Amino acid sequence: MRIIYQLIFTILFSTSLYATQIKYNIKNNQTLKEISNHKTWERLLYVKNSKSEVTTKDFFLSSNLNFSKKNELIATINNYELIDKKDFNNSPRCKFPARYFWLSQYIQFPNYKTIDKRCTKLSSWKVLNNTTSTSVMLVSGYLGNPASTFGHSFLKLNSKNSTNENNLFDLSINYGALVPQKEPIIAYIFKGIFGGYEAGFSDKYFYTQDLVYSNNEFRDIWDYKLNLSNKEQKLLLLHLWEIVGKKFRYFFLDKNCGYRVSQLLELVLNKDIVNKVSDTWYIPVETFNFLEESNRLKDVTYVPSMQKKLYEQFKIFSKKEQIKIDETLKKGLSSLDNLEKSFSQKNQINILDFLLTYYKYMIINEPENKSLKDIKNKLLIKRLSLPIQKELKANIKKRASPAKNNKPIIFSTGIAYNSNIHFYNKFNFSVFGIESIGYNNLKYDELVVSDFSLGYKINDNKLFLDSFDLIRIKKIKTSQVDFDEGNLLSWKIKIGTKIIDQKSSNKYNTFFNGSIGKSYKINNNITASFMLDGNAQTEYPYVNTVPNINFDFDFGKLKNSTLVGYKLNPYNSSNSEFVKIQTQYNFNKNFAISNIIEKDFMEKYSINFKWFF
Repeated sequence: MRIIYQLIFTILFSTSLYATQIKYNIKNNQTLKEISNHKTWERLLYVKNSKSEVTTKDFFLSSNLNFSKKNELIATINNYELIDKKDFNNSPRCKFPARYFWLSQYIQFPNYKTIDKRCTKLSSWKVLNNTTSTSVMLVSGYLGNPASTFGHSFLKLNSKNSTNENNLFDLSINYGALVPQKEPIIAYIFKGIFGGYEAGFSDKYFYTQDLVYSNNEFRDIWDYKLNLSNKEQKLLLLHLWEIVGKKFRYFFLDKNCGYRVSQLLELVLNKDIVNKVSDTWYIPVETFNFLEESNRLKDVTYVPSMQKKLYEQFKIFSKKEQIKIDETLKKGLSSLDNLEKSFSQKNQINILDFLLTYYKYMIINEPENKSLKDIKNKLLIKRLSLPIQKELKANIKKRASPAKNNKPIIFSTGIAYNSNIHFYNKFNFSVFGIESIGYNNLKYDELVVSDFSLGYKINDNKLFLDSFDLIRIKKIKTSQVDFDEGNLLSWKIKIGTKIIDQKSSNKYNTFFNGSIGKSYKINNNITASFMLDGNAQTEYPYVNTVPNINFDFDFGKLKNSTLVGYKLNPYNSSNSEFVKIQTQYNFNKNFAISNIIEKDFMEKYSINFKWFF
């Protein structure tokens, strides 16, 4: 039996030894264990909790049933000279150039070259030679799509051959879920949250992103140009070659576009980004908060939406020209019949150029509208009868990046008083918050998710829930130009619960609040909104309406929102005034002090010190 045991041990030991043997020598006294545990190797494989997040099987050279960082490292090294006789492009050296590029500093590969000439597809990939720099693009939030509420990010590979001012033919690398067409919104939200979709990186010309975000959804973009060394740039490009088209599971709350773009940056910058944020929540702006605080930026460029360009261009026309443009858009091209009698040739050209731009903009949103195309063609014929002239362009004021806002996680502490509980300590925590009174570039808009407020009475040694807002959204729309006839209704949504009494047991009112109305810009600092609120709640009266007026004041670091209304209900009882005044002074993006005065079920006052993370 001893002989049998020794034979079994010898076979197992030999198998284990063979499994850890590699064909080539290791440089610099490194070990396989050290290389396999290197963060760059983990990042190349998208390892999380000892498993790869990539679900595509051909992304691996080792057995999918027995994946480990070390097994994949050994298989990658030992397959260096493996050749696919049918098509050399399917050989490991061609499929995984970033792995071999990074490993070449540790392993003595024979006749190693960054790109083997026999890898014809990789060799002919123009991006490798044409890319001069890389940008990370931040797209502003969009409430029309749940997945875009918190913004979007993607990479742009800046080409030396670009001639367009916005580099529309540069290649962009975008990460997104693979969603079936006409997917029901409920299924979309559920699957997006719980990982019901596959996702992956795709490469497209930047103009396709510009078309969607700038032209269709009217979203601004910020171009963060990175300061990368030649080695870092090469590693990134080679890795994009091997990861584009591979599949992941998509999770809206964390494993989203921002998370994956940050992983690409972690690879080349050799810095942790995603691990510094919550494991259950990641938003695109976190990537740019990191970049703002790093020394890896060359430049940040603001790319305004098509709508903003159009509006700002309209504003530089004289009042007479604006009236003519507005008249043409409302009454038709017949308004241009006597254009030459009222305007100089230069002004005629400016008016026609603007109208052409406007109708191009409209056709993008309604590509099947033949009437719009017919009008554009007639304008084009009229414009061609006049000489060439440089297009009139507005000097658009640069808008600060959302990464300049308060950071999104909010913690505050302070003192509060209400007529039922009297004085108590107050603590707030928001998972995500862009407040209308905060230091942000959304002017008076607001988006707050999971806002917890706890109270503590020292005398009673009692901790209680003061309020909880599941979500607060505020969207203020004001007319920018005379011809703006789109949906200019302002609206608000709020879902939550708040304490209304505290005796032997706490009493809460849970509510759903929706508001709609019109907003008017009084000047650059003040906006007034006339709104009608509708409330459904768990306490009597169970429904009510609140006609109200809301003034928003913006004086830079000091902001104020004052709402005054009157509650009405179908029972014709308990009608009462409703007042809420919020004031906040934002010292910087990390700290603020705020004061709230509220009269609803009871009078309530508080002063809070806020920290943003």
